[in-house]
This record gives sequence, C-alpha cells and structure tokens, in this order.
Amino acid sequence: MDSGARPVGSSCSSPAALSREYKLVMLGAGGVGKSAMTMQFISHRFPEDHDPTIEDAYKIRIRIDDEPANLDILDTAGQVLDPRTV
Repeated sequence: MDSGARPVGSSCSSPAALSREYKLVMLGAGGVGKSAMTMQFISHRFPEDHDPTIEDAYKIRIRIDDEPANLDILDTAGQVLDPRTV
C-alpha cells in the first residue's frame, strides 16, 4: 500500500523531478583513458585516436536500480601530480 509520501521538492506532474541527480568527475594522469572510458559509457564506442582533453562535460539520462537518473559527467584534462602531495 502506498503511503503517498514523496521526496521533498518532487511533483507528480513532472517525471524529471522524480529523477535522482548524480555528478561524476573523471580524474587522473594524462593519457590513462579517462576520456576513452567516458565515451565508452556514453556512446558505446571506443575512440581509436588519443585526442588530449582540455575539459568536456556530458549530461545523460540513465537508469540506476531501475529508477531514472540524470548523470552529469565532467571529463577533466590529465592531472599533474606533485610527488610531495601523494
């Protein structure tokens, strides 16, 4: 039996309002495959060429645990690691 309880700020009239929001940031050293992994996830294709990324952002709708979700992905440039901070 449904209690009728709804998350704060949701509305029955807007299915998008019922979607969870997730933010994902791809971090790592240059050339390790952050963009390739992102493209594989988003478009189901693996890029043949390495094109260095400055910064790219993607928004996609997916299903998590059979529920609709909005996913924001930020694909960053390769990070230079300072050995003193590791």
